[in-house]
Amino acid sequence: MDLTNFLRENWAWAAGLAAAIYSLMFLAEELIASRRKETISLWLMGAENEETWARSFCGFVDALFGARHLSPHCVLRSAAASLIAVCVIW
Repeated sequence: MDLTNFLRENWAWAAGLAAAIYSLMFLAEELIASRRKETISLWLMGAENEETWARSFCGFVDALFGARHLSPHCVLRSAAASLIAVCVIW
């Protein structure tokens, strides 16, 4: 089965699913209070609150690069990580 036949046969199902998901998200946006949305977002990120997430991130960076950020050790590790990231993205 080629792509055009697949799309021709399943367009109604896909459009219905997209409309249902959009409607559900629109309804949730209207019904959920902004403070509750923030709490849900933090929960999805695995953080109990914003301060805990920030501390966890800082602890990760310190463990990876070192606690003294202007030391030669930290600068070299940061440069190596940047080069690896650029190579992976490229």
